Amino acid sequence: MVKKSNVKFKMGNLCKWRTSVDVINCLYTQWCEVTKQEGQPDSIEVKENLIIKVGEGNDSYAVATHFPCSLLAKRKCLTLTTSNNVIEKKQQQATVLQREKYSVFFIDKEGGKNTKSKTNEIFRCNNIQQFRYFCVYGRKGMPVEEALGQDGRFVDGLPDFTLSDNETGDLTNSTEIIDNLHGRKFQICLPRKGKATNPSQQFPQLKAWMEIRFTDDSFEKTLKLKKENFGKIQNSFSEVHTVRELLELSKSICLLNIEEKNNSGLTELKKSVKGTGFVLFDNFVLTNAHLFKPWENLYNWRNYLTITAEFNFENKPGMKYQATLVGESEDLDFALLELNQIPDLKELKEKHPGLLKIFGPVPLPVYDSGACIIGHPAGGVKKMDITCIIRKEDRKQRVKENLGSYEPFIVCSTNYQIKRDPSAEKCVTYNSFMYHGSSGSPVFDASGRVFGLHSGGFFYNNVIPGHSVMEFCYPLLDAVMKRDNMKIYNHNINI
Repeated sequence: MVKKSNVKFKMGNLCKWRTSVDVINCLYTQWCEVTKQEGQPDSIEVKENLIIKVGEGNDSYAVATHFPCSLLAKRKCLTLTTSNNVIEKKQQQATVLQREKYSVFFIDKEGGKNTKSKTNEIFRCNNIQQFRYFCVYGRKGMPVEEALGQDGRFVDGLPDFTLSDNETGDLTNSTEIIDNLHGRKFQICLPRKGKATNPSQQFPQLKAWMEIRFTDDSFEKTLKLKKENFGKIQNSFSEVHTVRELLELSKSICLLNIEEKNNSGLTELKKSVKGTGFVLFDNFVLTNAHLFKPWENLYNWRNYLTITAEFNFENKPGMKYQATLVGESEDLDFALLELNQIPDLKELKEKHPGLLKIFGPVPLPVYDSGACIIGHPAGGVKKMDITCIIRKEDRKQRVKENLGSYEPFIVCSTNYQIKRDPSAEKCVTYNSFMYHGSSGSPVFDASGRVFGLHSGGFFYNNVIPGHSVMEFCYPLLDAVMKRDNMKIYNHNINI
C-alpha cells in the first residue's frame, strides 16, 4: 500500500483495462518487476482515502477510482496520494461502456456564488491542495445530480444546486442531463439559505398531516421520483429526431408586431405590442386576443392597426407579411389573423404548414408531463423552453417552492389569488422563462403534437415585480370544440 509519498506513472495504451485502478495496478506490477522490489504487495490497495491526480499544475484534476480508463488522456502523468480523510465513498462496480457513450466534465474545488465557504457541504474532503478540479463522468442521458451521486466524492443528498460555467457563467440545473457538459469546467452553487424555521413547531396540524400523508421516507422518495422524471422529460426532448421535428414545426411560428398606424390618433402616445403566433391552416395565424387589449375599448380600432408577421426570425431577419385581425374568442384568449397579399398560397403552405392537423390533447400526467414552448420572448429571436406540466392539485406546492424565501402569508395569499382567478380552471400550468412577447406561442408535447397556446402567467407584482409565479396555456382542442364562440369579422371561415 502507498502511504503519504507520491507514486507517478506515465500513461500509454489504456484500452486493455476497465478502470483507472486497473491501469495503476498493472503499471505497479511492472514497476515492481523492473526495479526488483521484493516484499511489496501484489497490488495497490484501494481505500477511501486514495487520490488519483491526472496532469500537473493549475489544470490538474482528480479522477475517481472507478473512472473508466478509456476516458483517461494518453501521455498524462498519474500521481497517487493518500489523505488522512475520506476522499471517496466506495461505489458499486458498474459496467464500463464504450468511450462515446459517456460525457466527462470538471467540478472546481472552489465553490461558486454564495458557496465559497460551504465546500464542506459539497465534497467529502474539502481541504485538498494537490489538484484544481474533480473530474466527473456519467452515461449520456443521465441527470447531473445522478452523475455526482455515483461519483462517491460528493456528500450524500447534495441539496438542489446549479453548475456555473467557469468561462461563460451559464447555469445548469441539477436535474438537467449531462450531454452538453462534456469538456466544460464548472463551480457548484448552492441555494442561499434564509432564516431557518421548523414548520412542524409553528404548524402542528401541518406536521400531523405530513405524517399521515407521507409515512416513513415516502416524501423523500416522491420528491426523488419527481426529479428523476424531469430528467427523463429533458432526455425525451433531447433525442435528435424529436428536436429535428420540433425545429421543422417551428418554421410555422412567427413574431408579431402590432402598432398603430401613423396619425391614427387612437392613443396619445403611439403604442406597439409584440407577441408570437403560428400558422393554424392556409394563411391564417393563431395568437392571443390579449395582444389587442390596449385598443379594445376604442372605437373602430381594428382599422387603425398595422400587424406584421415575421417568420424565421432567428439569427437574422426573416420573411414579413402584413396581417388582419379576423376573429377572436375572449373567454379562451384566442385571436385569428389572416395573412394578406399572399402571391402563392401553395408555396406559403409548403414553407409554413398549418399546425391544426397535429393538434393533440393535454398530456395525461402521472407525476408530471413534459412540454416544450417555442416563441419570441421579449420580441427577440426564436427560443425554445422545455418544462413540466404542473397538475392542479400540485399548484399550491409549486407556489410554495417558487416563493420559498417569502413569508407564509405571501404564499397563502398568492395561492388564494390563483384559485380565484377565472383562468385557473381552464388553463394548463407550468414554469417557464418565456415571458413578455411570447404570448401566442404553441406548446408541444414530447410527441410533437400541439396541445396549448402559451398565454401568460399569474403576475403579482407585490411578490416578484415583473415576474410571474407560474405560467399557463389554454388547451387548443377547446378552441376547436368551441369555435362557435369565436367572433368572426366579415369573413366566412370554416375550421
